[in-house]
Amino acid sequence: MLPLSCDANVLCVQDADIPVEKIKESGANLLVLNKKVGVAVVFNEVQDILSAHLNFTRSSEILLDTLIHGKGVQHVVEIGCEILGNPVIVGDPGGKLIAQAKGLLKDEPYWNKHLQKGYLSYEFIHRSNFKAVHEKVNKSASPVLLKRALNLKRNSIMGKIKVDNIIVANLTVIEYERPFKKKDMELIALLCDVISLHFYAM
Repeated sequence: MLPLSCDANVLCVQDADIPVEKIKESGANLLVLNKKVGVAVVFNEVQDILSAHLNFTRSSEILLDTLIHGKGVQHVVEIGCEILGNPVIVGDPGGKLIAQAKGLLKDEPYWNKHLQKGYLSYEFIHRSNFKAVHEKVNKSASPVLLKRALNLKRNSIMGKIKVDNIIVANLTVIEYERPFKKKDMELIALLCDVISLHFYAM
């Protein structure tokens, strides 16, 4: 029996009623399972959760390590692309390309034009929902999932990069190579923070 002061994560099968007050007092994260749930199903689910957390920790270490070596924003974006398994692009608030990883993409003409020209055209910025999307992202405390926004044929996640509380760039990851995962939002938020620190050091 764990002491009430012990912090722990507990996984158990419910065979008795447990008062909510007792759970709160224990300081434990208690996951109660239905008796009908198979052990193999639970094991696989827990293993997937722990694996995702471990991968996140490793990816965080890799990204934070770029700060030590100081190889620049392009290097960080390339590392971010490898970790996320999807193309990454960073542009300033006016649409000028700062860094990208993965190159041209099949069936994504607007993404490719941005890479080829190095900036977004005046026409694109004023005729697409560019302003509305950026306002939504810039007001959000965390990266935002966008459903085929900015004339893209696929979903994307966009986050903001700030230096001294001023937005200096936006980072976009497109769902191209593989479907987005639950932890991608956290990784993209961390990637934005790491790039912010690189900008700050420049």
